[in-house]
Amino acid sequence: MPVISHVGSTEAICEGLNGDVWMFTHERLLRLRDKHLLNTTHPISVANGAIDDCLVDDQGVLWANAGTDGLFRLAGGKWDHPVIPSAGGFRPVQLIPTADHRRLAYLASGAIVEFDGGGHAIREELKPTAGRAMSMAIAGASGLLVGDPSGLGRVWHGSLQTISATRVPWVRQPTGVVQTKSGQTWMIAQAQIIGLVTSELEAAFTDRKARLRPVVLSFSDGLPDIDVRSGVRAAALGGDGRVWFSTLAGTVFVDPAHLVRNTLPPPVSINRLVTPRNSYTDPVYVDLPQGTSKVEIGYAALSLTMPERVRVRYRLEGVDDDWVDPGSRREASYSNLAPGRYRFHVIAANNDGVWNRSGATVGFSIAPTFLQSGWFTLLCTMAGALLLWALYSVRTRQLTARVRDRLGAQLAERERIARELHDTLLQGFQGLVLRFQAIANRLPPDSAMRPPMDEALNHAEAVLTEGRNRVSDLRFAEDGPDLAGAIVAIAGDLGSGSAASITVTAEGRARELDAMVREELLRIAEEAIRNAIQHSKASRIEVTIVYGRQLQLGVRDDGKGLPDDVAAAGQRPRHFGLTGMRERARHAGGLLTIASRPQLGVEVSVAVPGRLAYAPGQSLNARKRNGEESPT
Repeated sequence: MPVISHVGSTEAICEGLNGDVWMFTHERLLRLRDKHLLNTTHPISVANGAIDDCLVDDQGVLWANAGTDGLFRLAGGKWDHPVIPSAGGFRPVQLIPTADHRRLAYLASGAIVEFDGGGHAIREELKPTAGRAMSMAIAGASGLLVGDPSGLGRVWHGSLQTISATRVPWVRQPTGVVQTKSGQTWMIAQAQIIGLVTSELEAAFTDRKARLRPVVLSFSDGLPDIDVRSGVRAAALGGDGRVWFSTLAGTVFVDPAHLVRNTLPPPVSINRLVTPRNSYTDPVYVDLPQGTSKVEIGYAALSLTMPERVRVRYRLEGVDDDWVDPGSRREASYSNLAPGRYRFHVIAANNDGVWNRSGATVGFSIAPTFLQSGWFTLLCTMAGALLLWALYSVRTRQLTARVRDRLGAQLAERERIARELHDTLLQGFQGLVLRFQAIANRLPPDSAMRPPMDEALNHAEAVLTEGRNRVSDLRFAEDGPDLAGAIVAIAGDLGSGSAASITVTAEGRARELDAMVREELLRIAEEAIRNAIQHSKASRIEVTIVYGRQLQLGVRDDGKGLPDDVAAAGQRPRHFGLTGMRERARHAGGLLTIASRPQLGVEVSVAVPGRLAYAPGQSLNARKRNGEESPT
């Protein structure tokens, strides 16, 4: 990168109509034509002693912006001072060259205006930013480029598109931008000169994933200084294709046509893998011991041209979601690694951004300890499952005991009521009957009172018998037949005088039932058989008892089914048989369902969990085979 050292620090730089480049220093105005520098007249009466910017319009007039002193113009070899900033509020911050050499000025308000040959604003073009932009340029298809501390922007169809410096660090605070006819964009920013393909830059404004391949030139390439004056457009394009940049240490140019590009990708190698207990040199694949959780990997990327500009990216597959930029470090460190297989991949780019994407790789595996193994996980899972099952079993036993206690209390209460009724009401009623019988025996056989007295005594005997039966129902039979036998007896009584055929079937291993559960199921079966005979007019009734994990009782008939209003309401008007069956099922700890189809009959089924239905001890069949009595 050649440096024109005898020019010194330039205050402003701009291009002319015929490829000339104008340069303002503190004391001189230089004109570069055909690679020769020519001296000309400097503006006069510049109070602050500095020229901020310059522009050559389509008439060949050179305009200079002197800040608070306003605009100067050079025409016919003479300077004049047509505009003072206070006039009409027209205060240019920068002068903007355009492709057609129109006169544009960027104002302190953030607006861009066009001014006439007299140096007065004639119309506002647009207002791209509210803050101060460091550099601007209108060139080719890229439209208006705006540079500020946050990055690079483009005004396109009235809206501002940006490339953030967070996304692309080397576009931070550009101070000069030019675009060539050969499709290149050059800028100076952050002590670097950056060259880009214009089409790639345009794509990056709209696509965050667009790939940029910059040419970066810095102090190592001959850039003399890292600083430029704030507010100065520090770039201009010469007619010979060279791009000129102004710094505080001198003016430099870049000839894009004669840049030599390094096209050789840098070789990459992985030279070591280190764990707290072992070190491996030039590893390819390593089986690491159990318990390893920390790994350090050293690598190298070689380039003899400019090794300080070699860039590196690495990624540990399964750990890093994206490539990691380590900067100047040449070592990757990982901790808290779990057992498994890993692959480390490192790639590098040379000073001109040519990537070796194959790079170098190393694989390694970490063996699990017993506590990290699948067997340990399986054992923990099984232990957890057993613990949950134990807790479930304990809770089930608690609930079963609670239900049995409640059923026992109900049984005891019913037996107490039965005893009270037997010892008081029935015994007293029996005594009255005997006394009336004694009185009746004293009457003469031909007495007119004898027939009604005998009739009343017969009715009283019938009522007494019915009362004893009801009291007997309150006391659960402890030595009666099993459920199937009891249902057969009830079916025989209910079916006498009826044409219905009743069958009772038991499936599974018969077991002794809890007394209350047996009584409730017996009464449900009785009610279902009675309804099938009286209401459904069934010709066939099937009763099924299934002993299994649940005790299931089903009563199915082939009658006319439930009427629609009864099926919808769940009971018959002023009848409580269906409701009573549901209550009995609930008291037994079970669930009752009733299914009915018109002209196809009714099916009543109830299921009680085995832990509630079955009494502890042997099955009923086993006790009968051993000749034992029924348990109390």
